[in-house]
Amino acid sequence: MGAKNTRVAIMERGEFGPTRPEQYLAFRRATGPEALAMIAGQAGTGKSYTMAAIRQAYEAEGARVIGLSFTNKVIQDMKRDGFGEVRTVTGAMQDVFRQRARWDHRTVLMVDEASMLSTRDMLGLLMAANHAGAKLVLVGDDRQLASAYLHGGLFGALREHHGDVVSELSEIHRIRDHAPDAGGQRRAFNAMHEGRFREALDIFDRQGFIQWSDTQDEARAALAKQYAANLTAQPQARRFAFTHTNADAKAVNQALREVHRARGMLGPDHALPVQGGSTVFAVGDRIQLTGSAYRKADRQAGLANGVVGTIRLIEGMNLTIALDARKEEPPRLLSFTVGENQQAGEFNAFQHGYAGTVYKGQGATVDISYRLHGGSEGAATSYVGASRHADTMHLFASRETVRGAGPWKGMQGGLDGLTEAQRQQAEKAFARWAPAHPEIAERRGLTGYVTFVQGQWTKDKARDNDLNQLARQMGRPDECRAAIQFQPVEPPPATSAPPAAPSAPSEPPSRYSPAFRRVVDAFDLMHRRTVRQAAADMRAAADEDKESGGRWDRLRAFWRNRMEHAPDSPAPPRPDIGTQPGVDDNARQTGYNAKPSHDPKPRPGGIDP
Repeated sequence: MGAKNTRVAIMERGEFGPTRPEQYLAFRRATGPEALAMIAGQAGTGKSYTMAAIRQAYEAEGARVIGLSFTNKVIQDMKRDGFGEVRTVTGAMQDVFRQRARWDHRTVLMVDEASMLSTRDMLGLLMAANHAGAKLVLVGDDRQLASAYLHGGLFGALREHHGDVVSELSEIHRIRDHAPDAGGQRRAFNAMHEGRFREALDIFDRQGFIQWSDTQDEARAALAKQYAANLTAQPQARRFAFTHTNADAKAVNQALREVHRARGMLGPDHALPVQGGSTVFAVGDRIQLTGSAYRKADRQAGLANGVVGTIRLIEGMNLTIALDARKEEPPRLLSFTVGENQQAGEFNAFQHGYAGTVYKGQGATVDISYRLHGGSEGAATSYVGASRHADTMHLFASRETVRGAGPWKGMQGGLDGLTEAQRQQAEKAFARWAPAHPEIAERRGLTGYVTFVQGQWTKDKARDNDLNQLARQMGRPDECRAAIQFQPVEPPPATSAPPAAPSAPSEPPSRYSPAFRRVVDAFDLMHRRTVRQAAADMRAAADEDKESGGRWDRLRAFWRNRMEHAPDSPAPPRPDIGTQPGVDDNARQTGYNAKPSHDPKPRPGGIDP
């Protein structure tokens, strides 16, 4: 049976259950002859399900499939999904750069949550795959959270400019059929993905999923009350509270822990020296890891940032926790010693795990989610935070956060009850209204106008105003991502081309077309321009830095080293270390060893279509 027939047979065996048409199309395109395939899937559309089919298809042919992602938590999820070899992108690139790992034309690289990669990591991965002739499958959603550490957005840029390699998944599977208004919730997911938050909020509001409070403290209290009611009614349901800030997560964790304590679900308290300071934990406590273990074996065992579990045993400084698993799987037990000596296997990067930030929750699915609106999040955070549930989502918002002191129309006490800012708003509204009603305006004046309008402020109008303000905050555009600010450009011609690699007669020609190489080279040029601009900004700031030998000198030296190692010319000069200020070697980032080829001739590599 040919390679192509083998892949089709894998999908048609039926072992993956009912396959939707768009998933089948994504599978066919991702297992095609192209070197690069992208699957852009909305939240809850079955991206992991489709990835499992692609992985098994290539493994059935004897290919080496490597699962990659930005976070260790996603790596753990991929391992549970059946990936035999998994690595973080950073770790994998270091292995390739240091020649501890080799990729070739029989290697398939599958990247989950690819939109979270920084431009530097994405570019390095593209170049390394091109250099090795490996198949690269990028899976993600550019409307969800991007890189939190460096400039990101390259996934979205590639999707926008190279739609011929992109498969779209938009049919929501996460919401169960028996969930309240399942069809409406699925439409809400689609609406949020497209930026129509008001439409989604109307759906959630009709189901009673939105609870309003006057203050943020009252909103947190309402969340704890709802959590307690759900815990009594559905004790076995998986639940988690999502916040925007760590401060909110800490406050919500304390409130929800008290709910468990009041129900006798926790054992005696033990003070443990965690990273945030001495904190009390008990058997039965939910915990979330806030960092990853130093040793690779410990990370692979489950000590990875974002992982959630339940404490089963506390003996002195020794903890045994049961890591969360799927409902059909038994929990995995993991033991470690609490302490700061990570090289000796100790670990102390964890906190209470009843609540956490949305960023750590990307990719997670729970039965019931609780979302505390903070007021400062953007569209990506709002979308991810409101799409983690399979059954019910409770959104808690405070009017002081959503509309500040409140609209002047909804206040009481007439003109005298308004703040100065509200009075100015009322005056502007009166100035717009008065020319159309001159007699009434002259008779009533501003005072009568404000009293009349406030008397017409009904509950429905107040509700509409609150939802409009909430939708506006939730749909706030996210900070511009570096890659999307640039259009791909044609790179300058190379002054010299490296010799062509010899072709093995048994290997097929490369699937990396000249067009693909131009994409890599163009984004390489774009990334270098971004780096140069950052270096120029730092040089300008360094001129104003009065502290000799301060942080700007070190940063300036870092960027000078970076640019001298990676100029546009194909033969970069070596840096003159002797003339540069001292730089911490641990802080210096090195480039990737894989270089894009300018050779017009095809090179060997690639898996047969």
